[in-house]
Amino acid sequence: MIQSQEPVPAASALQFDFKVEDIDAAWHAYDAKGLNPSDIARRNPGHDSFTLTGPDGCEVKINSGFNRA
Repeated sequence: MIQSQEPVPAASALQFDFKVEDIDAAWHAYDAKGLNPSDIARRNPGHDSFTLTGPDGCEVKINSGFNRA
């Protein structure tokens, strides 16, 4: 992990993401917690993904495994 030497301004895009086994289950879990995930971007082939926006305005991307279909 690399840590910025300077503070990250609010509403910046951080280069940080997570990989989950089941993108749909993850989306529903975050939605049920009231975290307002974005729509799932479907990519074929590739990684499906969605973003969450934290209280500081920074986004975190949630990725699926690689889809070969």
